[in-house]
Amino acid sequence: WSAEKIALLDECDRTETAQVWEHDGKWYMYFGQVFTKEEGGQTAFNQTYTAEQFSGPFLPCGNTECQLGHYFYIMKVLKDTRGREVILANSPPDGVIGPFEVNYLAQGGIRVQKFISEEN
Repeated sequence: WSAEKIALLDECDRTETAQVWEHDGKWYMYFGQVFTKEEGGQTAFNQTYTAEQFSGPFLPCGNTECQLGHYFYIMKVLKDTRGREVILANSPPDGVIGPFEVNYLAQGGIRVQKFISEEN
C-alpha cells in the first residue's frame, strides 16, 4: 500500500469514485462530478481527464464528458475476457449495464462507441 494524491477539483462540490488507468503510454482518470444547485437538488457529470504520468497533473483535454446515451451514475473501465477495455456502468434502478466499447481519442479523452454483444 502506498499513499497517493487525492482527486479534487475546485469547481464542483465533490468528485466520486476516481479510477486511474494507463493506455498506450497515456494516463486516464475517470471520476463523477457532483454540483449542488442553488435552488436545491444536484446535477452530475462523468468526466475523463488525461495526463502524461500516473501522478498527474490530470487535465481536461479533448472529449472529457462520458456519455452512454442514457442516465448512469458511475462507470468503471475493465478488461473483458478477450482483453478489450470495456465500460460497465451503474444505471439506477436497472443495475449494471454494458459492456460498452472504449475508444481513445487522439486529442485526449475517451468515447463510448457501442454496446458489445456476446457475439462480438
